[in-house]
Amino acid sequence: MFVLVKMSEKVLVKPGDLRLGLGQGVSAEINRIYANKVIPSVGFCVALHSLESVSDAFIYANNGGAHVATVFGLVVLRPFVDEIILGTVAESSERGIRVSLDFFDDVWIPAANLRQPARFDAEGGHWLWSYSGAGDTQNDLPIYQDETIRLKVVAVGYAPPQDPRSVSEGLPQPYHPPMTVTGRVNGDGLGPTSWWR
Repeated sequence: MFVLVKMSEKVLVKPGDLRLGLGQGVSAEINRIYANKVIPSVGFCVALHSLESVSDAFIYANNGGAHVATVFGLVVLRPFVDEIILGTVAESSERGIRVSLDFFDDVWIPAANLRQPARFDAEGGHWLWSYSGAGDTQNDLPIYQDETIRLKVVAVGYAPPQDPRSVSEGLPQPYHPPMTVTGRVNGDGLGPTSWWR
């Protein structure tokens, strides 16, 4: 789920951040630039892991900051297809279930990827799996909000780039999460952890 990605960047360390020392200033600036952001085809950047190299600082006229070239490692959330992950049910609707990983909330289980037969209980606001037990007994197993759920990743997608013409013309843009993880719970051992105790 987490990978270490090696990157390089030219960073401007502001004069006020130099009091921390060049290494600390560079680390703070890299975290400011990348932490909690999605890089398409890379993943969701969590935090700086390590500084591998920092060049000599250059200070240009009319700018008191230190310009440095750096090579660094970032901790990145990038689930792979068929990976099993644990999350918390954030919300349920007729379309499916949104799952939170505490620091990343764009995990989606479409209704078609739930154990079948499933139905949405509009009054309770949750999904039910209608499990047929021994002797044709029907058991409704619920998926409640804030419950721990185990899912299998089926896809990781990134938002399409915005059309620059519509942005410059001020036209409204539909919101697309920068990164979405699509999962399924229609297999043995998947679904709320309370089902499998």
